[in-house]
Amino acid sequence: MAPVAPEMEFMAPVPLEMCTALGKFWERQWHMMALLARCPGALDLVHSTPALTFALASNWVFAQNMVKQPLRAARSLLRKRQVDICDWLAFPARPSTIKILRKLTPGAISIEPLLYLRDGLWNEDALRLFQHCPTISQRIIFLVTHPVCRKHFSLRFLIEVAAVEARDDFQWPELIDLHYSAHNADLFRDCPNRVFDSIGAFNEHLDTLHLRDRPSRWVCLPEMVLPRPPLPGTDTIIPLLTGRDLLNEGTAMHNCVASLYRSVINGTSAFYRMTAPERATLSLEREDGVWRLGQLAGPKNSSVSQQAYAAVYSWLGSFLDDPDYAIQKVIVDEAQGTLHIT
Repeated sequence: MAPVAPEMEFMAPVPLEMCTALGKFWERQWHMMALLARCPGALDLVHSTPALTFALASNWVFAQNMVKQPLRAARSLLRKRQVDICDWLAFPARPSTIKILRKLTPGAISIEPLLYLRDGLWNEDALRLFQHCPTISQRIIFLVTHPVCRKHFSLRFLIEVAAVEARDDFQWPELIDLHYSAHNADLFRDCPNRVFDSIGAFNEHLDTLHLRDRPSRWVCLPEMVLPRPPLPGTDTIIPLLTGRDLLNEGTAMHNCVASLYRSVINGTSAFYRMTAPERATLSLEREDGVWRLGQLAGPKNSSVSQQAYAAVYSWLGSFLDDPDYAIQKVIVDEAQGTLHIT
């Protein structure tokens, strides 16, 4: 095992089972840790339905009525049935909701996708599609809950999307055009009743409109679902998972990260928001199948401190002996200021 970095020593008292449970989530780990530590029964709920546990840990976002003590409310709810927890969080209180929540991929367990999913579960057409999808990703949530996409894309299409996303060799350009279609009703003007059964058929339709050859028509849309980054984040190194994340980061940091969304979709870049030891934007870049540290920059692309670099190296080094990640060594090239992960 790799030695515990000084920045991670505060995690030493946390039981291994709890650390393993926290690893299921890509964001809001602190909220999850508070729930697991202070609410008996939360760990059992994580093993059963991670997405419902995540929503309960941030219940003030979902609950119909605000409560002054969210953890006390969660502690009380954990004694009840899962459908009762769903009801309190404004999800449909039925067993089918639990089954659908259990299908969510780790990258889909996030605030925005869950809010879209919750709204979609009240729509019978969307519910029917969710019930038959083998797995549910952020992308599938946005496709099913968007009224245009739901009308033009069949269940067979969504099942193909789920299969493509699950492939180890998946290259994201296969699904780029789905983002564009969701916000451009003009694409279906000449075929208002057509339902696409495959990604290939839809891309052929775009080719007939000559849209895939006009990249200037593409923009970074808030609802874009980005590829899952190669490494999960931490409480202070947070992956940017949607177009909205990129747009917000670009605005907050006065940089051009949102304009680089195509490289993220193409699978050659991944971006993270860094909040400590200082505010920065972090990128990983893939070249010849190997991910490397790209840029680490502060506001307006300013330089960051050595402490910031040390925190990033420690984060990357923590994956060295993790069997879930194909990382064998981390090399810091101080002369060139680069870091190589192989």
